[in-house]
Amino acid sequence: PIIAMGLGLMTAAAVANGWLWTRRVMMFVTLMMALIVMVLGVVLVLDVPPALRATPEPLLKHQLKLASVKTSLMAATYFVLYLALGVWTWRRLRATKVSRRPA
Repeated sequence: PIIAMGLGLMTAAAVANGWLWTRRVMMFVTLMMALIVMVLGVVLVLDVPPALRATPEPLLKHQLKLASVKTSLMAATYFVLYLALGVWTWRRLRATKVSRRPA
């Protein structure tokens, strides 16, 4: 949560202050984070069935299922948040007009 909050605040500051290069970097970082979360989520989904087969006790299987569901929901939430932040930043990047400062 701290990384997501830091990226969100940095992105909002870049948009509010008109920092073009920082906005581009933050867009790239947030979209890469969404991609990383997606890849790690796929790895988690592929690892759950072998872990369930390797667990002999029913109570442990139940706990493993609960942990897998919780982790999957958190991964989906972070994927959507990072993707939304990246798309929002991209839209603000395209809407930015370069203004000249008065001399």
